[in-house]
Amino acid sequence: MKREVTLNEALTLWGQWKQQEREAIVWDIALPKMASTEFQGMMSIYTEGKKYRLALRENIDEPENGLITVEVSEPYQNQIEGRSIIVTNDKGEVFLEGKIVSGRVAQKVKKIRDIDLKKLFVKPKD
Repeated sequence: MKREVTLNEALTLWGQWKQQEREAIVWDIALPKMASTEFQGMMSIYTEGKKYRLALRENIDEPENGLITVEVSEPYQNQIEGRSIIVTNDKGEVFLEGKIVSGRVAQKVKKIRDIDLKKLFVKPKD
């Protein structure tokens, strides 16, 4: 027997679905081919879904520190602009936490050479 859904229940379900859809748009993973080798001072890769380009660069004056930048690819900029994201690895370490403004976000990173680069995740900060 089918049960009728109230308008309130339907709106709640729709809201949950839209939230999941917004979060799914943000998710992506980067699997650097050079992950098994040592970080050489600069790296730039696209995520598997081509939503983002991640760049890691050493600070010239302080090579133990650096900068991580995330740029949103053109087709996704309107959907992701203004969203807060985080970049983590598969161990859950957070390397970047910020809001996408003008298609990008950047943050200083300490001990850049210690970052485990095997898997990097870009996901919504919620």
